[in-house]
Amino acid sequence: MNEWSFVIGALIGSVAWLYQKAWERRSQRAAVYEKIVRLLPSVTLAGLDHKKLDQMLEEGRVLWLHAPDDVVLAFQVWMATIQNGDAVNEPRLKDEFLAKMRHDLTFRAAVVPRFWKTRMGVGDFPILHARK
Repeated sequence: MNEWSFVIGALIGSVAWLYQKAWERRSQRAAVYEKIVRLLPSVTLAGLDHKKLDQMLEEGRVLWLHAPDDVVLAFQVWMATIQNGDAVNEPRLKDEFLAKMRHDLTFRAAVVPRFWKTRMGVGDFPILHARK
């Protein structure tokens, strides 16, 4: 019985460590998402500030490292509509991006491990700049 208690204890410790790391990564993403949300009022087509847009694009590049693919892709699609001046689709795509960020910060998304690889690859990370 002593061997089994050691094995079970080690297994529980390993699982707890994995979830602690997942929660730390969630906290990193939350910090980036908070910066993005603070910049939102200045980065819509209704109230575009090019300096704030550059800051938003910089935070978007940080998403490449921490956020899941669906959040990164939603951000890129939303930024493309802003750069193209698409006032019809911009509010909807902004809302989709915000919804994906909120979903990524749910308890379930943080606790359920993501063992699959990214679907994004070469050419999926455009460097965007604000047009002045």
